[in-house]
Amino acid sequence: MAKAKYMFFYECKPGSEEEYARRHENVWPEVIAALKNAGFSNFVTFMKGNKLYATIENERDFHEAWAEFQADPGTQRWEAYMSEVLVTDVTTGGMEVLDNVVFFME
Repeated sequence: MAKAKYMFFYECKPGSEEEYARRHENVWPEVIAALKNAGFSNFVTFMKGNKLYATIENERDFHEAWAEFQADPGTQRWEAYMSEVLVTDVTTGGMEVLDNVVFFME
C-alpha cells in the first residue's frame, strides 16, 4: 500500500508560540521512535500565529496509527509536557484531520 498523506490542524495557547517552537527544537528521541514505530514519516509542522498546520504520511489509517503512537509511554510524557502550551487535545486525535488529497506533485 502506498503511503497516505494526511494534514491536521491544532492550536497552541496564545502567547506560547515561542515556547511551542522552542520545545520542538529537541523533540525527545523516544517520541520520534514512537512515531516511526506507528508507521509515520515525513512529519512537518507549520505555524501561523498560534495556529498549527501539520502534514504527515503513513501507510495505515491515520486514527489507528495515531492511537498506537499515543499509547506509547514516552509519547504520553511528551503530550503531558506539551499540554502546557496546547489548546487542542491531540492525545485523543481531537484535531481536524484531512485525508482527501486532490493534487500532489513530486
